[in-house]
Amino acid sequence: MIETLKATERIVCVGQTALRSPSGDFLPSVPLYIKVDEGDVIPKTNISRGESGLIDNIAEVLMPKFKQYVAGVKALKRDAHYSSQAGNRKEGNNYGTLNTNKSRWL
Repeated sequence: MIETLKATERIVCVGQTALRSPSGDFLPSVPLYIKVDEGDVIPKTNISRGESGLIDNIAEVLMPKFKQYVAGVKALKRDAHYSSQAGNRKEGNNYGTLNTNKSRWL
């Protein structure tokens, strides 16, 4: 579809998409564009003002989950360390065991 832009409009790339072939393989990706008014685009970044707000807020949404992930990894490492020490003392081996039942962060 061919569409003529008004003098006050711009197109802004907002992402990429790729279809699949009948065999299930990915076809080449294609950029996705939206049409916005010239005044809604920040010239330095070439993104719309609405997108700018979303980009700023995504960190607030994702940060708690990332902190939860980091704490969980630390807990698993700590549990693996203590589990392996306990295994060495009880069983007299040098290998220890990883206690995977204590994944508190999931």
